[in-house]
Amino acid sequence: MNMPISAVLDTNVLISGLLFPKSLPSTLLDAVVEPRFELILSEYILEEVEQVLSRIPGVSVTTRQAALRFLVEISQMVTPVEGSWKVRDPNDRPILGTAVAGKADYLVTGDKDILVLREVGSTRVVTVRAFASALHFE
Repeated sequence: MNMPISAVLDTNVLISGLLFPKSLPSTLLDAVVEPRFELILSEYILEEVEQVLSRIPGVSVTTRQAALRFLVEISQMVTPVEGSWKVRDPNDRPILGTAVAGKADYLVTGDKDILVLREVGSTRVVTVRAFASALHFE
């Protein structure tokens, strides 16, 4: 049996997947549950998701807690490794570190500052559409 594909979905991809049921990011979350790939996350990413959700009007504490519980249940949690990656936003480093720590095949993001890296260690940095294509969704 071959190893399943593994991926880190960055904060914005997770938020889109949670909030927009018909979106491609939402399809990716469904694919984790099936399981078509293994989702790798860290406390850092979960904290970012929680912070973003807390700023969105109409998203209750109960909904936030349920979303975070769901993400923990469907993912493998890792501790990000430290790295000296050249990124414009230092807050992106723990996301890259999550991908490296989890030995993820892919880091899926819409963040142009991360996408320009193309790869981090052995992890390919790709858009949501490119990852969906790698999973043969399109």
